Amino acid sequence: MTAAGRSPARKSVPRPSWRSVAIVGVGLIGGSLGLALRKAQAAQHIIGVGPNKASLQVAKRRGAIDQGTSDLKRAVKNADLVVICTPVGMVAPLAIDAANHCSEQCVITDAGSTKSAIVGEISSARGDGRFPSGVAFVGGHPIAGRGSSGPAAAETDLFQDRRVILTPERGKNTAAVRKVTAMWQATGATVSCMSPADHDCLLAASSHLPHVVAAALSATLNARERKHSAGGLADTTRIASGDPKLWLDILQTNAAEVIAVIDRFQIALKELRESIAGDDQRKLTNILRKAKRNRDAL
Repeated sequence: MTAAGRSPARKSVPRPSWRSVAIVGVGLIGGSLGLALRKAQAAQHIIGVGPNKASLQVAKRRGAIDQGTSDLKRAVKNADLVVICTPVGMVAPLAIDAANHCSEQCVITDAGSTKSAIVGEISSARGDGRFPSGVAFVGGHPIAGRGSSGPAAAETDLFQDRRVILTPERGKNTAAVRKVTAMWQATGATVSCMSPADHDCLLAASSHLPHVVAAALSATLNARERKHSAGGLADTTRIASGDPKLWLDILQTNAAEVIAVIDRFQIALKELRESIAGDDQRKLTNILRKAKRNRDAL
């Protein structure tokens, strides 16, 4: 693993003061970012970008943005910072489009849950001239969320004491990395950097597999079983209520890593099954103890 776990000291990074920030996608993450930047007084003017007029109106009414528009070109023209908070399949195309309509002083970043596909597509676009060489892009992923979605669910403190991983382009603009780091730190987050591949490997196990397991469990139970469930089922399957379109993109863009960690999980599940079927109390107890130890360590 590269620089995983290394977090810039908060005091070494100045508080940002962005003149104009464009947030593309004002759902839970984008809306919460707008609220957090407002609370930190880190942005003078925040523009929300998206196709849904009603969502933009909710975001503006809640104070997450100052104005909303569906016109990406107009929104980024004078922006100092562009943050793309859309489903991961839309991030790279939007970043490329934004890069062709913003100034070279603008920094573009994102909040996508997978990174290799996004960074790879933008790197290819740089190579063939579709992404201007002077515009900085810094991949990012705030590891924060909740079951609800949309701007109505946005929270000012969603990123407080949460981790944000940045996956900057190798050898590219270090000043842009410092600026994006400062932006996330202003929201209360702790920031670390690593390669896109390391990010996707880690998140496949810590984030993507839990959703797959919760979804499989939720899909397995029938109505009668659900009716007679207790709090344990609700707790275990909570994340299965996430937006299916969002998770479709995540699982497709990190398929190899997710499949690998599903295979690991199936081995563990098989061992658990065999210990139950064989009435191997010692082995079953050891598995349960290990599971409790790992869970308690979270």
